[in-house]
Amino acid sequence: DYLERETKYTSMGGETCHPNSPRSDCAKAKEELEKFHYTYLNSGYHMDVLNGWESDDCMQEISARLGYRLLLKTGSFGSGAAPGGTVPYSIEIENLGYASPVNERPFQLVLRETGSGAICAGSDNLEDVREWF
Repeated sequence: DYLERETKYTSMGGETCHPNSPRSDCAKAKEELEKFHYTYLNSGYHMDVLNGWESDDCMQEISARLGYRLLLKTGSFGSGAAPGGTVPYSIEIENLGYASPVNERPFQLVLRETGSGAICAGSDNLEDVREWF
C-alpha cells in the first residue's frame, strides 16, 4: 500500500474525520494509526470522535503510541574491558509507538557506574535507529 510505505520514515499526522462508525471507532482508528505510522493528531478536531475515544477507553493508548516509543526489552553487558577495549553487549529494543523516528537518530550506548554515576564507556557505533524498525 502506497501510503503505508510512504509514511514509514516521514512525519504523518492530521485530525480525525467527522464521526463515521465504524471507521472512527477505537478499533479501526488504532488499526489505521498504526498502519500509517501516525506521529501527531490535532487534539481539537473532531471533538465527538475524540470524546468517543475517551469514553471507549482508547484515548490513553492512542496518545501514548503517537510517534515512536523505544523500549529496552532486554540487555546483557560484559563486566568490563581493558583500557581502549570493547565491552560486549546484546540488547533487544521494541518500538511501542506507531511511527519510526523521522530524523536521523544515531545509536549510542553509554554505560554509567552505578555507585558514582560516572560515565564509564560510550559507543561509537553510529547506526541510524530509523533502519531498525
